Amino acid sequence: MNGKTCDPSVNPECEKPLTDTDRTTLASLIADKIKDPSSLPEPARQQCGALLAKVNDMLPQNIKRGLFDTHDGDQGVDPQFGAYNSDTKNMHIDPQFLDGAATGDDYTRREVANTLLHEAAHALGLEHPSGYLMMPDPSHPQNAIYLYSDSPYDLLSPGSNSCIKW
Repeated sequence: MNGKTCDPSVNPECEKPLTDTDRTTLASLIADKIKDPSSLPEPARQQCGALLAKVNDMLPQNIKRGLFDTHDGDQGVDPQFGAYNSDTKNMHIDPQFLDGAATGDDYTRREVANTLLHEAAHALGLEHPSGYLMMPDPSHPQNAIYLYSDSPYDLLSPGSNSCIKW
């Protein structure tokens, strides 16, 4: 536990602008890891389309690089790749994951894409009151997949109607 939190209401320095590499990486992984919503059946098409539109809307100014990485046991956070802050209307991605995605690591690129869509749902005012089920990732057993049953978060899990290319 590092005792830090990347919450701008606690630490105003948390949200840093994206670097040029971050912007290039995000554009690349959005194209590579997020399905074209038109390829999905309804209602996934509409829901995934709304999430992707929100990510694209936020990308110029409201997606940020976190100041530092969050860890298990940090103040007020579950393990995460990033978070949405309703006060600032910004989403941040932890630096270790932006950096890992920039190296081309397939697992990290997929998880950052998943995080973008998940946090976009929060930016749209949606929650997941049923919580999540954590299971090992079959392709990366040291990592977990977080499965949500609430819509549209359920569309970010593996499956044919997923918004994510698993």
